[in-house]
Amino acid sequence: ARVALEEKARELEAAELASDEKGRLAAEAKATYHHHAWLERVALSAAQEKGKEAESARAAADEKAREAAQAHAAIDDESIELQDEAEEAADKPPAAAEADGGAPLPPPPAPKPTSALAKSIAEGW
Repeated sequence: ARVALEEKARELEAAELASDEKGRLAAEAKATYHHHAWLERVALSAAQEKGKEAESARAAADEKAREAAQAHAAIDDESIELQDEAEEAADKPPAAAEADGGAPLPPPPAPKPTSALAKSIAEGW
């Protein structure tokens, strides 16, 4: 009877140890699960933050592109205006251009002498 009681005590002790081990393993599994869930939340939060930063950078790039397009359009408008003014000035006779405040035109070049006598007279002998 005493051997049976000792055997029963050993079985209970082994069962208790096994139960403690199962409890420890369960607690460890639960802690691991919670840790992984926390890591996933941290990763998701970081990804969302990166997404916000990317969206902000995209918006800034779009704004810069709009500004560049406006500047390009302004340059095109100015170029067209200057070209129109140049064409108008080219269409006016010289006196009209001078009357508009333009610089006086230089006199036309003197005709070149053709004969030898005319050349010597032009050169002052």
